[in-house]
Amino acid sequence: MATRQRKTDSPAPRAKAAPDMDAGRTAGEKRPPLDLGALGHHTGYLLRRAQLVVFNDLIAAFGDVRLAEYSVLMVLDNNPGVSHGDVAGALGIKRTNFVGLFNRLEKRGLVERRAVPTDGRANALFLTPGGRKLLGRLTRIADQHEGRIRTLIGEAGQQQLQTLLPELIKLGEPKAPDED
Repeated sequence: MATRQRKTDSPAPRAKAAPDMDAGRTAGEKRPPLDLGALGHHTGYLLRRAQLVVFNDLIAAFGDVRLAEYSVLMVLDNNPGVSHGDVAGALGIKRTNFVGLFNRLEKRGLVERRAVPTDGRANALFLTPGGRKLLGRLTRIADQHEGRIRTLIGEAGQQQLQTLLPELIKLGEPKAPDED
């Protein structure tokens, strides 16, 4: 089947050439930062950029341990015997994703599940001694990481963030029916 080409009286418009950002600059001279306009004042944009920097720093420091794994270890250390659903809910992880995450930790000997005597279908989750040892090492690394943030933004700034961010997290929580 042949395709018909449409006749036009004028040639297709050409894209405007971008201004030469390097004009008049010597080799090695840095470009000025781009103007982000209103984007530079959007809370979500700034949070995402900050989150990437903070996470990348911590990921590099943790090595082969994922941040979600560290979070699970921390929650289990502070709440021994909780259920899969409780941990997943507290960390904002989908239950189906949490099961795979927990299974990986269990294969590494860091966590264990024990049957709940009063409910044959339920499991209680616990850290193993190996999990406690790894958590101790990771906590020291995380404390150093938090110290770098505190050095950068000051103790008052860090406390402000730790007060304000949980308020923003509430935006993602389901509303009660009478809150509409």
